[in-house]
Amino acid sequence: MVTNTNQDPRIAIESASQSEITTFLRWNLDNYSARKRSSIRQLFKHWRQLYRRTTGKDWALEDQQDVNTYISGALTNEYKLDTRISKKDVMNIDDVFLVLHHHWAWDTSNYPDPRQMLQLAFIMLICAYTASRPGALVYVKKNSKVMDKSTLTNITEGRTLGGGSDEDIDEDDEDGEDDSENDICDIGSSRLEGASGLEETIETEGTSALNEAVETLCYKHVTLTLIPNPGGERDLLAMEIDPEFTKGARRNYKRKTYCLYEVDDLIFDPVICMLTLGILDEAFEVDFASVDEIFQLRVLPPRRSMRLRWKKTWEERPIFRQAVKSSDGHQTSDTQPWQYHSFLYCLQRLGFKAGMMQILKPYNIRRGAGEAVDGIATQAQLQQVMGHRDAGIFQAYINERVQCDVQAAFLGRPSADALFKATAHMSRDIDPRAPTRLSDSEFVLLKTDPLVRDLCEARDDLTKEARRMHGSLKKAAAAGSPLYAMWDEIVHKLDNTKKSLHKEKLKEVRAKFFEQIETADARKQLDGLTLNNDDAVSQPAPKLTAERERAAELLLKSSRDLAPQDKLSHRIQTIQALVELCKTPGFAFARKRMQSSNRYRFTAAPSPLPIVKLEPIRPTDKQCIFCLCKYGRSHVFTRTEKARSHMQRIHLRDFDVEAMIPCPDEYCRMQGIVLFGHAHLKNHIFKEHGVKLLPVRSSCNEQVY
Repeated sequence: MVTNTNQDPRIAIESASQSEITTFLRWNLDNYSARKRSSIRQLFKHWRQLYRRTTGKDWALEDQQDVNTYISGALTNEYKLDTRISKKDVMNIDDVFLVLHHHWAWDTSNYPDPRQMLQLAFIMLICAYTASRPGALVYVKKNSKVMDKSTLTNITEGRTLGGGSDEDIDEDDEDGEDDSENDICDIGSSRLEGASGLEETIETEGTSALNEAVETLCYKHVTLTLIPNPGGERDLLAMEIDPEFTKGARRNYKRKTYCLYEVDDLIFDPVICMLTLGILDEAFEVDFASVDEIFQLRVLPPRRSMRLRWKKTWEERPIFRQAVKSSDGHQTSDTQPWQYHSFLYCLQRLGFKAGMMQILKPYNIRRGAGEAVDGIATQAQLQQVMGHRDAGIFQAYINERVQCDVQAAFLGRPSADALFKATAHMSRDIDPRAPTRLSDSEFVLLKTDPLVRDLCEARDDLTKEARRMHGSLKKAAAAGSPLYAMWDEIVHKLDNTKKSLHKEKLKEVRAKFFEQIETADARKQLDGLTLNNDDAVSQPAPKLTAERERAAELLLKSSRDLAPQDKLSHRIQTIQALVELCKTPGFAFARKRMQSSNRYRFTAAPSPLPIVKLEPIRPTDKQCIFCLCKYGRSHVFTRTEKARSHMQRIHLRDFDVEAMIPCPDEYCRMQGIVLFGHAHLKNHIFKEHGVKLLPVRSSCNEQVY
C-alpha cells in the first residue's frame, strides 16, 4: 500500500496496483464489520468508479477479473464471507395502503415538524408511481464536508431500530455492475461515509457550509398542468415529474418524465400532496387566496393547457426538506434538503410501528413498482421506467415467490391470481401486536450484561481517579489529562455497547414473537377463545390533535361514489385540512381520541403478548436490587457495604420487620412469591439472586449470612 501521506492522491489512484487494491480490501475486512461478499464487491466497484472519475478511463479489465477472482476465492475462504443473497421483499398496492393507513390514522410517532409527516407519505407515493431510487428524490450525502451528520435520531424515545451496512450495500448491488460515475453516491456509499444505523439528529440550519451542488428533487423538476375537461365540472390537474439526478445521469443522462394525476382515493393522490406543499411554501407564481381558486381555473381557447408555474426563487429549492432547530423549537428549513438517512429512519420506524415483520426499505416499493410495470409494459418501457442499462438487471428485482401458477398450468385449470397476489404481499405477515420496545424486565436485564457492568466499573474507577487528581472531570478535560481521554473513550464505548445490545435484543424479541404468534392464535381458536370479534382485544385508538384527526378522516374517505361537485368539495377540504395540519406548531397527540369506528380500524389488534423472563435477575454485590428492578437504575456502588447500607436505609425502612414484602424482581412476583419480614426477604435474595445482605437486628435475633 502507499505509505507516503504527502503523495498527490490522484497519482496514488492512477498508479494503484492490483496487490494494493487487494491489500485495501483485506484492511477493510480487518477494521470494519462487513462480512458479506457482496459488500466487498460493492467496495471494489466504488474503487473502479473513483478510478474512472480520476483518470477518465476504466481500470484494466484483466486486473478487474483477477481481483474479483481473489474476492470469490481467497478472501471468501479466509474471512468466511457470507455468500447468501439477502431476501428481496416486494411491496404492492395493498402493502402501501396498509402502511399509509397506519401512518395517517394510527401512528403516534413524534415528528419534529408536522410537514415531515406529509413529506413521508408523498415520497412513498412518488417511489411507487415512478419506481425511483431514493437517491433521485432525497439528498444522499457524498462529501463529508457537506453535512456533519446525516442521520435522524428519535428524540422522544432515544432508541434505534437497527440497520446495517451490509443491507445497504445489497440494495445498491441490485442494479448490477454498472460503473456509473454517480453510483458511488447512491445508498451503498452511506457505509463508506461512516453511517452507523438509524440514529437521530436534528441539525441547526447553516451549521456547515455546502461545498457541492445539492442533488435532490426540486420544484423545477415538478410541473402542475391544468388539462381541459370538456363537459366536466372542472378541468383536471396533472403532475409531471422529471427527476434529474438519476443513477448514471452524469455519464449518460437520459431524460424521462412521469405523468401523475388525480385519483378518487385521496390517500393515493399525489397531486393534493404537491398542492399542499406549494401552498405551504407560497411557491406559486400566482398568489392564490384560497384552495378554491386553484380549482376554479379553466383552460380557455386558444390554449390547450395551463401550467401553474413556480416562483423563480423557489425553482431551485428542494421539495423535501430537513427539519432544523429554531427559536420556536423545530421547523422545516427553507433550503436544507431532506437527507436520505432522515427519510430512511422515518420510513423504517413507520413499518416497525405498523407491525411489519421485515424492515421496510425504499427498494421494497421500487421492486413492487417494477413488478407491476413488468406485467403491462414492453421490455424497452420497463428498462426506461427502472433506469436499467440492459434487460438482465431486472432479474434481481423479480419476486422470489414464483408468480406463475405452475400447479394450474399442469392441471390445465385457470390460474388462482388472487391467491398468488396475497402470498406475495409483505403485509401477509403484518401484525400490529408485534413488540416495538423491550419490556421493563428485558430492558433492566440488558443493564446487568457482563460487558456493560465491566465498562461501568471502568468508567467509575476512571471518574474517581480523575476527581482525586484534578478535582473534577471538567478540570481534567481542561488540563488535557490522559485520564479524561480514557474516560471519554470508555463512555463512548459504553453507549455504543448499550445501543448494540438493545438493538439485538429487540430484534430477537420480535423474531420470537413472529415465530410463536401463529401457533398461539391457532391454539386459542381451537380452545374457543377467539372465535369471534367480541373475544378479540381491540387496539386502543390513539390520541390525535383535532387537525390530525380531520386530515386522517378526509384522506381515508373514498370519493368514488360522490357526485362531481361533492368530489371537488371533498378534495378542497382535504387540502385545507393538510395545510392546517402542517401549520400546527409542534406535533403532539394529546387532544381528543379518534372516534372508534370500523373505518379507522387497521385490524383487530390484541395487546402485545407478555414475554416471560425465564430466570431471576442476578445483580452484583455492589448493586441495589430494588433500584435495579423498580427504577431501572444500574448504579454500581464503590463498596459492597455501601450497597447494603443503601438498601437497608432507603428501601427496607418502609416495611416493618415482620411485614409481608414482595420481591422487587418481576420474575419472582410472577411466581407469586411473597416474603414474610426482613429476614425472609434477605434469605430469599441471597438464595435466588446471589446477593448477601447485612444481618437483621430484630427481637428474634434472626441473621442472614
